[in-house]
Amino acid sequence: MKIDFRNKLSDKSILVIGIIFIVTGVSVGSLTWHSILTREQTLYDPNLSAEERWQAEGSIRWWRDLSSRLSYPLAAVLLIGGLITIALSHPFGREQKGSGDSKKVLHHE
Repeated sequence: MKIDFRNKLSDKSILVIGIIFIVTGVSVGSLTWHSILTREQTLYDPNLSAEERWQAEGSIRWWRDLSSRLSYPLAAVLLIGGLITIALSHPFGREQKGSGDSKKVLHHE
């Protein structure tokens, strides 16, 4: 039994879901990158004590570990999922609604 979700959701709602996936993926990747960059810049402060420098280095290691294991792969999955979802929302090659026959009609815009 084949389920066609496109019949239940409109093309616009599928497009919006795809855009949300892409925006979320970019946000996750950017937030992680910005957090690492900000913490690396604190290491250049000449007024840091040895303990503060040690804490900043530990924080940078934690953010890099998080980014390689979770944030960047999650961002990639969201971006790819968003692109696929947007591609599915495109009406190219679908059956034209309201026509008497059920032949596939290619839409050229």
